[in-house]
Amino acid sequence: MSGSKGKQKDVDKVTRKKKAAVNVTASEATGLDTTLEEYYNLEEQGRHAFLGYARTDLLERHFTFGSYNPRPLNNGEMRNLLDSFNNNGLDRFSIRSAIPIILPSDVVDTSTLKKDIAIDSIDRHGSHLSMLRLTWDDDGETSNDIIAAGGRHRHAALGEWVKQREMLTRKTRAI
Repeated sequence: MSGSKGKQKDVDKVTRKKKAAVNVTASEATGLDTTLEEYYNLEEQGRHAFLGYARTDLLERHFTFGSYNPRPLNNGEMRNLLDSFNNNGLDRFSIRSAIPIILPSDVVDTSTLKKDIAIDSIDRHGSHLSMLRLTWDDDGETSNDIIAAGGRHRHAALGEWVKQREMLTRKTRAI
């Protein structure tokens, strides 16, 4: 008899937990919906604002990070990427690793952009993408800010990778 009472207590406990899980307050549910609604609104705005894909030199141009992704630079994450660059090489032209940038549309030469590229397309030399041309390039200006909506860790890791390569080159020449 005591065994069935123990089982009943376990069933009651599980039932209470299920009820508690289902009893989400209206404010909690609304908060989740609001967050998802904001996400979908931003996604939709992004689709309408998307101009296309192009290549650019991450080290030649000046990028501002943190406006759209306020996550601070994490040196551990940057080191992991640097290790990946050193061990696996740079995946420079994969659309999957593209860094979204935000610019006024009137400074972009849209003839240098490709709108439709298959996400799994592979071109190790980047010949499917033109170099991004901006109207301020005509003035020889490369210091204008380009807002990066992501890629802070890749940018930092790339800078370190280039420094390492330059140091190795100097050491090799000295030998």
